[in-house]
Amino acid sequence: MSKDITVIFENHQGENDMKKFILCTAMVMALGFAFSACEMSLEDVVPEDLGETVNLILTNIPSEPVDPDIISQIGPGVSAFLTQGAEPTGSITDIFGEADPTPTPTPYVPKDGFDLTHFSAVDLDGNEVNEEIFKNYDITMVNIWATWCGYCVEEMPGIADLYKDLPTNVNIITLCDDAAEAKNTAAAILKKAGAEFTTLVGNAQLATQVVDYVSGFPTTIFVDSNGEVVGKEQIGAPRGDVKTAYQNLINSALKQIGKQ
Repeated sequence: MSKDITVIFENHQGENDMKKFILCTAMVMALGFAFSACEMSLEDVVPEDLGETVNLILTNIPSEPVDPDIISQIGPGVSAFLTQGAEPTGSITDIFGEADPTPTPTPYVPKDGFDLTHFSAVDLDGNEVNEEIFKNYDITMVNIWATWCGYCVEEMPGIADLYKDLPTNVNIITLCDDAAEAKNTAAAILKKAGAEFTTLVGNAQLATQVVDYVSGFPTTIFVDSNGEVVGKEQIGAPRGDVKTAYQNLINSALKQIGKQ
């Protein structure tokens, strides 16, 4: 460095204080580069009176042996400085090493109520499915059912018929809660109904974010292109003609988001 930098530092003794000493030295070195660039010194920002203190000059090397494990945690540039007395040069990255290129992602926290804005599942054909399935449609109707539910099976042909007549901005998918254990049964029901839409296989995440909020099967919800629920859910099979009833519910959902 072009000038000595003085930092106020508490008296230190023993291994723990040595660790503090080394880490503090590393921070001071980083500050030194910044202050040199803007013609400032540490005295401009560090109070002079901090009680019983000593002045630590960066160019001094600790007289006590330094634990190699401590040095390895600081970075290659600082390691060279502490072990060889070399004056650090280069960028902050050179001194402290590269940042972790793969930071730990923040876990997703589900919302209260039906939540399909973030999920991962497979369909009956084994294809991976997530919330991206909604992005190309203004409204997606999501029918939640189970193979043991008689009303669910009865309304399936009407839903299959409706799917074939949908406009391009609307989609239908279903979620079979017990398909993991009854995959063949679920597939047979859908084939008999003439269903061509995607059917998700229930899993732990879908149970927590969707099925746990179902008060009875079948239940049908409507979501927008982001997977956000639009309007109220339809609990049970609708009365009268299934195709007409669900078409009316789809039209109502489209109207709520200004798409009709």
